[in-house]
Amino acid sequence: MGFLGFSKQRWFLITAGYMFFLLALSLKPAISSGEPSYIREMFHNLLHVPAYATLTFFCFCFLGRGKNKVKESFGVFTFSFLYGAFMEILQGFVPGRNPSLYDLALNAAGILLVIFLLKKRIITIHEKNSY
Repeated sequence: MGFLGFSKQRWFLITAGYMFFLLALSLKPAISSGEPSYIREMFHNLLHVPAYATLTFFCFCFLGRGKNKVKESFGVFTFSFLYGAFMEILQGFVPGRNPSLYDLALNAAGILLVIFLLKKRIITIHEKNSY
């Protein structure tokens, strides 16, 4: 059993479902109200950090923790970062949306936050194999 007593299959479904949720949010056309709302845009951009932190956490829950933590962390970082990059590229095809390197940097910040918290043992995923 994995984290919270969930099996790997259940964590896979949770992770895949969350990825689909991010896909749906990322590909939703922007609604223009005529006036730019900088506060709303800034809040929307800052949501990238917890969104990709959550994705990273779910990936670690699905994959588990083995002996080679650096390799696993690099793999999860690469997967989550490339997924975010793919979402940014797809946004270029959505009306009113544009790909953004700033959003990609915020995605990376969320990913690195979870890796840091695991490394410092502020959060753990498995009792036997904590980071």
